[in-house]
Amino acid sequence: MRRLIALAIRMAPRPRGGWAAYGKQILVTVSRELTEEFGQAFTLRALYRAIQSCQCFTDQKIVPTLSTQLSWNHFNAYREYWDSDEQDGQP
Repeated sequence: MRRLIALAIRMAPRPRGGWAAYGKQILVTVSRELTEEFGQAFTLRALYRAIQSCQCFTDQKIVPTLSTQLSWNHFNAYREYWDSDEQDGQP
């Protein structure tokens, strides 16, 4: 199965500007459409923060519990702390 996935990735056409530029273009489009429909909660900056939070909080079992107890600002403060050098690799 892994060989088939690797083969499919190699055969897929490379997006103009590379994968990073393609991903950014997707986020810009999604952000614009969600902002038009649901308001300012879905700006590009908010989507990037949501992605970073998902990368920081990988245990999906605790996220619903945390979300009822912490505000979005708490998540951002924790994420910024986690990304900093202050925490020395400690959770």
